[in-house]
Amino acid sequence: MIIDMHCHLAPPKWAETRPMMRSLTDIEGFFREKEQAGVTLSVIGYGMMSRAGTQQQDLEFNMVREFEDFALELVEKYPGRAVSFLGINPFGGRKMLYEAEKAVTQLGFKGIMVNSSIDGVYLDSPNATEFWELMGSLNVPVYLHQPALPSGGNGIQDFRLVRSVARWNDVTMGLSAVIFAGILEKYPALPLIGSLGGGGLAMLKDYLDIAYRRREIISESVALPVDYLSDVPSTSLKQIYVDSCIPSSAVLAWNLSVFGSDHIVFSSDMPPSPISTAAAIQTIKDLPIGDEEKEKILWKNAAKLLKLEEASAFS
Repeated sequence: MIIDMHCHLAPPKWAETRPMMRSLTDIEGFFREKEQAGVTLSVIGYGMMSRAGTQQQDLEFNMVREFEDFALELVEKYPGRAVSFLGINPFGGRKMLYEAEKAVTQLGFKGIMVNSSIDGVYLDSPNATEFWELMGSLNVPVYLHQPALPSGGNGIQDFRLVRSVARWNDVTMGLSAVIFAGILEKYPALPLIGSLGGGGLAMLKDYLDIAYRRREIISESVALPVDYLSDVPSTSLKQIYVDSCIPSSAVLAWNLSVFGSDHIVFSSDMPPSPISTAAAIQTIKDLPIGDEEKEKILWKNAAKLLKLEEASAFS
């Protein structure tokens, strides 16, 4: 069995009004590619990403509802082959949060997907308080996905660097901000999934602890940071899962050493990733680890997060 935790599809009608890769609306092509690669179950999401150069606010409540209807039809049409996360704007107000709650508690959505920053603001903002309170009560995975235009992206001239570096950095900073804000400590049952392999979080594990311990007063005009944590940030890593959307076996190996095989989920990001699902699976199979660890990454960890108690029937 293989569960792909990170795939994207969009309502075909969206392509009529906004630039969109053809693969994002090719439903039959999507399931054909997954089947050929050996994927049993695909987790469909839409990260509520604007196209480059636009603002997050362009993604309004009606788009959330349109994706919701689309995903429900998709899951019904392809039973046992797809489930969905609902992408929302965590700063979208109570109306948006109510829709997220309804999607999980009434409609069968398996989790919530949000960007790691929204218009340059990270999710340690006080404006995200109600969002985290809701997620803490729902106890479903929150997938932190890279935004199309990451924080600081406007200052980068070459868009290739935005896609390959700045978005990776945004996930790193987004996860770090959530940890330092004490959100995971406050909601100890809340699982958080970091896209793009969690960015560089694994490489910064020790540095985050050092940063937490530093409380030097640079000048009298600079206030000391508020400490929301009762222990060093690295203790929060036990609540974090990272996906395998990394075109580097070396980084995957580093993530294994920090997070362990229990906290990595297979994800292809296909579409729109240029790397095929089959190639992404092969990267996991080629890791120098045992078969049991590979099974955890390829499906067992995802099945646990998605609460698929019947998943063993497919193994």
